[in-house]
Amino acid sequence: MPTLKEVLDAYNAIKDVNITASVKFNYGLAKLKKQLEKEADTFKEAIKPEPKFEEYENKRNSLILDYAKRDADGKVVQINDNAVELDEDKKTEFYEKLAKLDKEYEEVIKKRKQQAEEINKLLESEIQIDLYKIKFEDLPEEIETRLMDALITLDVISD
Repeated sequence: MPTLKEVLDAYNAIKDVNITASVKFNYGLAKLKKQLEKEADTFKEAIKPEPKFEEYENKRNSLILDYAKRDADGKVVQINDNAVELDEDKKTEFYEKLAKLDKEYEEVIKKRKQQAEEINKLLESEIQIDLYKIKFEDLPEEIETRLMDALITLDVISD
């Protein structure tokens, strides 16, 4: 049985596939995609943060943008996709305000951390799911490695 993480990874591999293959393969892939999509949607709903945590995140992100370093055009200087550089002259004030915000939302943050631990356990748990099988003879001759890995992991290729 696959873990929930394997099912979600497989769904992500399958959902964006644009492959020209036989009608049988395309049908099987579409059917499999629908089954996995239900699991993915259920998981997304289950991990949704409570509104109070979203409120905290919005305030925290706003604070980050207020204290972010900006380039000559006034755009925020990013360190990478997930982080921005803070203005050196305002770092102390930023961290003081962030600490105050964290204190104000302490319980909500604690609940979200607990939820994150539960999510990680859930991702590693095996799930019972009856998936559509695709016949080996219906597989296209050329197939992306990521897609083939997903099909193998889910054990949905039949003889």
